Amino acid sequence: MTGIARVSVGAVVKLDDNKDYVVFRYADPVNVVVQAIDSQQTRTVSLENIRCHSPAMRRTDMDLEAIPTDRLEEARSRHLIIKPLLDAGAWTTAEVEQIASSAGTSRATIYRWLNQYKNGAVLTNLMRKQRADAGVQRLDKAVEEVISEVIADYWLTPEKRTPAAAYREVKRRCWNADPRLPPPSLTTLISRLEQVDSKSATKKRSGQAVADKLELIKGTIPFADRPYAVIQIDHTPVDVHLVDEVHRVWIGRPWLTVAIDVHSRMVAGYYVSFDPPGTLATGICLANAMLSKKSMLAKHGLSYEYPCMGKPQMVHVDNAKEFHGKTLERACQEYGIDLMFRKIKTPRYGAHIERYLGSLMGWIQTLRGTSFSNVEEKGEYDAQGRAVMTLKEFELWLANLILGFYHNESHSSLDQRPPLAEYKRGILGDGVTVAAGVIEVITDEERLRMDFLPLVEVTVQPYGIKIDNINYQSDVLRRWVGSVDPKSKRQRRKFICRRDPRDISCIYFYDPDAQTYFRIPYRDKSHALISLWELRAIRRYLRDQGREQVNEAEIFNALNEMRRIEEAAVKTTSKTRRTRSATQQMRRRDSPQPASIENEGNTVPTPAAIQPESSPADVQPYEEVEWL
Repeated sequence: MTGIARVSVGAVVKLDDNKDYVVFRYADPVNVVVQAIDSQQTRTVSLENIRCHSPAMRRTDMDLEAIPTDRLEEARSRHLIIKPLLDAGAWTTAEVEQIASSAGTSRATIYRWLNQYKNGAVLTNLMRKQRADAGVQRLDKAVEEVISEVIADYWLTPEKRTPAAAYREVKRRCWNADPRLPPPSLTTLISRLEQVDSKSATKKRSGQAVADKLELIKGTIPFADRPYAVIQIDHTPVDVHLVDEVHRVWIGRPWLTVAIDVHSRMVAGYYVSFDPPGTLATGICLANAMLSKKSMLAKHGLSYEYPCMGKPQMVHVDNAKEFHGKTLERACQEYGIDLMFRKIKTPRYGAHIERYLGSLMGWIQTLRGTSFSNVEEKGEYDAQGRAVMTLKEFELWLANLILGFYHNESHSSLDQRPPLAEYKRGILGDGVTVAAGVIEVITDEERLRMDFLPLVEVTVQPYGIKIDNINYQSDVLRRWVGSVDPKSKRQRRKFICRRDPRDISCIYFYDPDAQTYFRIPYRDKSHALISLWELRAIRRYLRDQGREQVNEAEIFNALNEMRRIEEAAVKTTSKTRRTRSATQQMRRRDSPQPASIENEGNTVPTPAAIQPESSPADVQPYEEVEWL
């Protein structure tokens, strides 16, 4: 059930039995006491079992990338207008009147927007209902051409002419046309002007410097006065060398992505990988911060308290390119998360995460195989030769450090309270501090994971779908073979597909009519499971052999060749060992990855790792996934 459940005392929610319950109180940060409305029975339930009383109504399962930008922008503008009322949680008629007056709209409209948003609390609830004839131009084609010409060569100019002046020019050109054309109304012209991308229009009319200002985030930065008000995320290479799980020999240093709750200093989520930071790592880390930690604790066999979960109000990141992606931006907008970029070369604006990562590296530098923080400090220390820990062992060590030690250690900036105690204090109160008393629970975990996966637009052909020379096929695609674009009958229709770069043995096809995803496997199900980075390594291998034009068969034959090379090199080549460990780690089906659905009873075999021509550190994994 898609949506965000705002769990606070007095809120009406649903559980998996689809019955209505009233939240009585928080038993602890991850459990609430609820009472059934129909039977008055009281029970304690976990937050992860809470569902929206009213799920999101407009979005259903519509993919975020399938929504036109102007419709999302309109929804975002409406959200900014009603945000002060939503933040307050309650409002008077006078307050609604004041908001309506400031926005230049009616009180009834503000009430309607509030009612729309409360069902699931996602941004797309506020989109205007689309008319059946939306996008259809009803003016004479020749008049439309005059309007387009005036906009392009008269209005989008440094003279910054007004809409009234542009309208006069439209009327003049319509009068001079042969045959003479009936001019459109001023309202129609203004509507066309509003459809022009604001940043592009500002650049042409006022210059690049003025246009750049439109990138600034609207609104003010809220204070981190409660848990999950502000989450900071950053990446860092880990100052320790790891070894291969099979031969216990050196493979290299991993990367760590961390999300920290500024209010409590709790580590809200993290992700360890051999791959350089990218959109995938950021999405996994953010999803891990928002979701329950039960599965993570079970994976490591740990029993620490780890109550962090819920929707953050703001995510604060630096200006690195891995944070500037359309997928990340739209996902944050949908869930009502303010994505804030700190200024370039100003680490003081990310002081909390920077300080924490510095302290964390101090602990990591006590391990055997540390790389230290600089060459001078390392001296003659043989980091590679003294490395002893595998990636799995390091993850377990790190989990114990974060959950067992750091979360329970007194923190000077918290008046000597541990982060875990401060988090509980923020949620439950302590007689002095007023409790936040609310956690916004993401009720559709699979949908959240899907929203952070990268995408590509493709056509459906008789053989299925082809991406990077690999074919995918399923009966689900049959009705879409040869489809034409409904907006242009001369072009083939393109469909949204999402895929996890760690496992490209299947893709997720978005059916625009059903408004849901279907798992589409390899057309040849005997092919081995591979990652996007492995595929790129195979293509380099073939290119180095002079085989530029390749097909699917050559790709997987090359995989077999490279496997034989790997088996011969694995005991002597660190690059191969690093690739093997990175590949094994990619195979984990963690966030953001939809639950696997087997098609027609077929499974995809897992291959041995391959030997690429360059190490994972040389492969920039996300430089090609933001195709739109």
